[in-house]
Order: sequence, then structure tokens, then C-alpha cells
Amino acid sequence: MKKGIKVFWIIVVVLVFGLGLRYVYYSVIEGYNSRDVSMGFDAVSVSGIYPHLTLFNENHASENPGETGIGAVVPWGDKLYAITYSAHKPQGSSDKLYAIDKTGNLEIYPLSIGGTPANRMIHKESRQLIIGPYFIKENGDVRVVSVDQMPGRLTATTRHLDDPKNKVYFYTMEEGLYEVDVHSLEVNMLFEDGNMRTPRDIAGPLLPGYHGKGAYVSQNRLVVANNGEYYWQSTSESGSLSEWDGDDWKVIERKQFTEVTGPGGLYGNENSDDPIWSIGWDKKSLILKLRDGGEWFTYRLPKASFTYDGQHGWHTEWPRIRDIGQDKWLMTMHGMFWAFPPDFSRDQTSGIYPLSSYLKIIPDFAPWEGMLVMGCDDASMFDNALVGQPHSNFWFIKKDDLDGFGPKLGFGGPWIDDQVEAFHPSDPFLVSGFDRFMLYAEQDSEETIELLVERRKLGSNEWEKWKNISMASGLGINEYFSNTDQTEWIRFSTNKPVDQLTAVLHLSPDAYPQADEGIFEAIQPRGSSDIKLGWLRPSGTNGNLQIFSPGEDFADLDVSLDFLEGEMDEILTELRDNLIPKESVVSFDSASVVYADEQGQRWRLPFGYSGKKDAYRALNPRIIREVATERSLMNAGGLFYELPRGISGGISKVKPIATHNRMIVDFCSWRGLMAITGCNPRAKADEHYYVSGKKEIGLWLGAIDDLWKFGKPIGVGGPWKNTAVKTGEVSDPYLMYGFDEKSLELSHDGDEAVGFTILFDFVGEGEFKEWVSDQVRDDRIIVQPGEVLKIEFDEGFSAFWVKVQVDKGCRATAWFEYR
Repeated sequence: MKKGIKVFWIIVVVLVFGLGLRYVYYSVIEGYNSRDVSMGFDAVSVSGIYPHLTLFNENHASENPGETGIGAVVPWGDKLYAITYSAHKPQGSSDKLYAIDKTGNLEIYPLSIGGTPANRMIHKESRQLIIGPYFIKENGDVRVVSVDQMPGRLTATTRHLDDPKNKVYFYTMEEGLYEVDVHSLEVNMLFEDGNMRTPRDIAGPLLPGYHGKGAYVSQNRLVVANNGEYYWQSTSESGSLSEWDGDDWKVIERKQFTEVTGPGGLYGNENSDDPIWSIGWDKKSLILKLRDGGEWFTYRLPKASFTYDGQHGWHTEWPRIRDIGQDKWLMTMHGMFWAFPPDFSRDQTSGIYPLSSYLKIIPDFAPWEGMLVMGCDDASMFDNALVGQPHSNFWFIKKDDLDGFGPKLGFGGPWIDDQVEAFHPSDPFLVSGFDRFMLYAEQDSEETIELLVERRKLGSNEWEKWKNISMASGLGINEYFSNTDQTEWIRFSTNKPVDQLTAVLHLSPDAYPQADEGIFEAIQPRGSSDIKLGWLRPSGTNGNLQIFSPGEDFADLDVSLDFLEGEMDEILTELRDNLIPKESVVSFDSASVVYADEQGQRWRLPFGYSGKKDAYRALNPRIIREVATERSLMNAGGLFYELPRGISGGISKVKPIATHNRMIVDFCSWRGLMAITGCNPRAKADEHYYVSGKKEIGLWLGAIDDLWKFGKPIGVGGPWKNTAVKTGEVSDPYLMYGFDEKSLELSHDGDEAVGFTILFDFVGEGEFKEWVSDQVRDDRIIVQPGEVLKIEFDEGFSAFWVKVQVDKGCRATAWFEYR
């Protein structure tokens, strides 16, 4: 009997030990993470992204490379409906209508016709959701308007001017306008759907622009937005905002506009006199247009990102203003989440303020099951051959997390080289939610003028005088403001007419979002020798993530985030060789990171570390890669940057995201996730780190917007470090924008004093101006032999780029520290 008991306990111990080993293997080696059931889905997720919900279409590298954007997301009935779009598909495509149920099951409507849709509306009288060309009843029954009846890239659906109970308007990107009977689905073409490749004099309603976007009806007007220009290379104008009274069209403004909506949101306005809102932009700032009481009013807001600015409109697809089930609505525009008051009107302009900046591309969003679900545009193939097939995913976040991503940094103003009348106030410019801001202003008149700054405080519609600033001719001024008294809007005016006047603001927070570097623990810090190389490619066939390492190491990561071991065949070996970076526009010297653009111009950026050479650069790490549709990240010198495409400013409008100082070898967007290699192969698997036990191939997974958790960008460097320079020589531009506390050290090896001139680009237009400060004498900073002169810049001081010039030949150092 005792022997039997002994055997029993031996078996129990063996089983427990074996189960323990299995748990260790799967949780530590194979990289299983805890199941995230915050949405009630029994599926793996990371940072609110569920890989199994990834959406694809049939765009492949060998066929028609493009994108798979999620154009609209709307809760309806007991499901979440979504549509995807391909680029330039007015005649339909392989894109689908999807529905997600509360268990996370993804359904595909079998008679989907695709296209390039991003329209959505709820028609309250007939109780139908209209999304893309689909009409959906509350019980889930779906009807579809065929592409033969209604060709075009559908961008907006809105209520009808004359018969709103029975008809709706469909507006298209080619500027065709249709009316559709919500009962019979009979289509009537009001204005022909043009082809964007044809001259404007034969297309559509003859409105300026070619890239139609939002549409909305109120105040007996249909208002439509356009955010692009096909002939953008030969014109300075782009896009338009226009209105139609049922008979005639009127162009309201010749600028780029996107969203048009009002207090009724997806249902349309309850009252015919309710206001209309539209958002757009120009080179100076974001633009918020308000139609109230039959009149149009203009307000301006800062930009948080410059990746959206192309005149063709392609880079600014679907900003929205939308009810998310809270007191404030949510507005997305130019990389910033904004709180937006649903009662915004001429008599109530309070309540707009920034929440945080973000990196994802978010065509639409909606509240659902207590969460906020973002439909994204994640991985295109426009300039990204390293993606085997375009795809996108949803991103589920808590509403309270909207203010926890990137810092509240912004730039903009009412005037850049504008002609200004005397005593004529500028458009109101928003400063609410920003702790501090610096005004840069300059004017070209031949005499001194007075610049009057007025403000409007929270809850008030009355303007009060704030500052009166004297401005000499041709001399730029920097003026600092601390926003401690709930100032919401400011505006400017002058006491004399000026032919060219600039007034722009650099806005920033007192404190940056809290860092959480613990989630990046598996990514090796700079200087580590124990690192597993790996280059990444989203597959073009099975939706897996392919990971290639030196030798014959290869692994697939599947939708369940499990590693599939395998050997590379000849094709995969060739892919691996193409994946490994061979050349880069980025190089390094002792002073800084050096970026060489297509014109041969050199641009310099800081190091996140001491700047000494180390083994990391020999690993040939990835420098630049697109991680959201038409947006790239640059990994250089220990920092991540947001890098616009050339048509939206390129390197000249680069913005730092965070300083990481890690051994990051490669990174990419896959199934909506951010994947990073350069990890410790023996790190413990957790919710962000996944590793293949057999070959020790591991990678970090999270959301792109997790990168803010590295902490605020800091760095050191400069245009010169003991560099031989000639008399009058001007340095390369060195990046300053997006960094916080700033100081500069100047020194030289000369036997006599050297005058340094500091030049700043405050506007981002490539024009460098001499710095005016108490420390400057006769346009120069005098540095004595053997002296290291240190300058602490004022709190809130900001510029895009800085250059340095000397008045004598020497070996000079201009060393910046961003803390």
C-alpha cells in the first residue's frame, strides 16, 4: 500500500514538473502572452490590437500595389460594421463590407463590391446604416447599390435638401454627386462623376480641386470639401470648400478641406439652422470653418504633424469630428487628438483643446462596447516594397487614454508673409490646452509698427487687450507667453498697413507624457553585445511576419503570435538579401547625424547618446521605413523621428518622437502592430516580447504609438565639433524643432576673439534669420580665445532649424544640448 502511495506521488511530481516545464516553454520561450479580453474577445491582442481582425484586399506587389485602408467604422444593431478601400478604384475592387460581433468574430458580406469608400451615415427615418454603397437594416439585412448605377470613390453621404425622409446625397472623390432613394435604391446622377486625370473643364460641377472629401447639409445648403489638386506641381492653390443651394454652386474658400459635419453627426442636424463645421489647412495652420446663421467664420489651430501637407491631398485622407459618447466629441486632424464641443457656434467658441499627438493613420473611429475603436490605414505598398501585401487593422483604446500619447506640441499662426491692413484683426488662433508658446513675428515695412495681441479667455466671447509689441522694420522678434489664466484664443492686428507680415507660434507643454520604458525591456540597450539580428517582412501570401537572420535562420510569426519554424528556400533567401539595408541617406560624424537629401543638401540631427562610434552601426540597422500609410519613421542616432514624404516637406519638416538609445535592428508595421528586432534572445517573454525557442529569434510587438513611452526626445550634438571653418562660413542646418530645454556651447581654437552669428528658421520655410537676444551684440556672439561660452535658451524657445556662422577662420565648436 505504501509502495502504491509512493508511486502515486512520484507520478504527481512528474506531471507537475512536466506541466511546469511546458508553462515555462510556452510563456517564456514561445512567447505566449496573457489573453486580453477587455473587449470580450477570446483572442490574443497587444496594445489594443487584435491580429486576427486584420483586413486585406487583393493588392499584391506583382499586381496592383496600393493600400487597404479601413474607411469607416460604425456600430449598428449589435455589431460593428466596417469597410475597406483600395486607392483609385471608382469601378469597385476586392474590398469588403465587414461586421464584428461582440465575441470578436469577423464576418464578410459575400456580395461586397469594394471600391474606395469612406462614407457613412445613419438615415433615421428608414432606420438604415449607409456605409459605402451598402444599406443595412437594424436586423443585419444588407442591400447594395451597384457600381454600374453609382460609379466613383464614395467619400460622403448626407441628408437631402428637398426630400430628406426619402433620399440622401452621395458625394464622390471625383466630385460626382448622386441622389439615392433610401427605399428603392434608385440612383439619379445630379453631377457627372469625373475622372481626376481629365482637365477640370469637363469634369463634375466645375469646382476647384479634384480630391473630394466630406459633405453635409444644413441651413438649406449642401456643403462639400475638397483637399487636393491634380495640377499641384504648377499651382500654389489646392482644394476648396463649396456650397450648393440646389441651383448654384459657390466657392467659399480656395484651401484644402476634409471633414464637413455638424451637431447631428452621422444622423444629420436636427434643426435646419444648426451650424456646419469643416476642417482644413494651409501652410500657416489648421483651419476650422463655421457656418452659422448663414455666414461663414474662420478659426485657426496649430499643426502637430507635417506629414499631411501635400497639395495633392493624398496624405490627408479622412480627418473626422465625431461623437464618442462623452461630453466632448473627438476631432482628429494633422496628428493631434482634439476635444471638440458639440455646441460649437458663433456664440459659443469655448471648449476646443488638444489631448495628445499620435502616429497612427486613423480614417475613422467610433465608441463601441465601452471602448474607442479606431479603423486604421497601416501598411501600404505605395513606396514600401518591403510589404508583401497591404493590410490594416483596428485599434481598441480606452477613451481616457486619448490624452496619454504624444506631447501637446504645435506650430502655426494667422500670417506668413501676408499683406495686412491696419487695425484689421487676424483670424482667431487657438492656444487653449498649451502651457506656453513663443511668438515669432517680422515685418517688411520701412518703419516701426505696433503689433497688438488680444485674447479671449475660457467661457468668454469678449476680446481683451493682452500685449502691445513694438516691431522694427525687417527685424524679427521673439515674445514669450505663459498660458496660466485659461486663455483660449488670441488674435493680432497692427496700427499700420504692412505688405509682408509674419506672426507664428511655437506651442509646447510644461511637462511631457510619463515615460514607461519598462515595456521595452527586451530591446537591448546601446552597447550590448548579446543581440540577435533580424530583418522583417510582412508576407505577401499567408499574412505572417517573416523574420530573417544571418545564416539560414528564418521564422514565421502567425496570426496567433506563434512562431512557425522552417528553413528558407531559394526565394526566401533572395528576399532576405533584399531586406538587409545596403545604403542610407544617413551617415554620422563626430558632430551629429547627417542626412543628405536628393539635392545634396546636408541636414544635421542630434545623437541620443555621446556620439562615439560603436558596434551598433556595424549591424547595418534599418534607418527609414514606412510604418503607416505614406508615413515613415526614421531611426537615427538613438532617436525615432516622424519623417514626412518629400511632397509634404520631407526632412525639412522632420519631428522627433522619442530618444530610445536601443540596439534596434529593424522595424515594420504588421497586422496593425509595430514590430522591432534587436532584442536580447534570452529575455523573458511577456506581453510585448515574443521569441522562438528553437532559433532564439525574438521581436518586440506593440502599437506605433507605444513609442512615445520611451520618453521625451533628448539629445546632444551640433553642426560643428572642432571643425575647420573659413571666415564667413555658414554651417549645415541643425534640427531644433520638437525638443524641450535647450542650451548651446560655443568655442574655438583661435588666438583672438571670434564672432558667432546664430541663424534660425522659425517658420519652417527655409529662411534663416539672425537671432535677436540680450546675449547678441552687433549681430554676433563674441567668444574669447580658450572660452567656452554657454547660452541657456529661454523656456519655450523653439525653431525648426539653426545654423551657425563665424567671422574668422578657426576650428569651431557649436554644441547643442536638448534635455
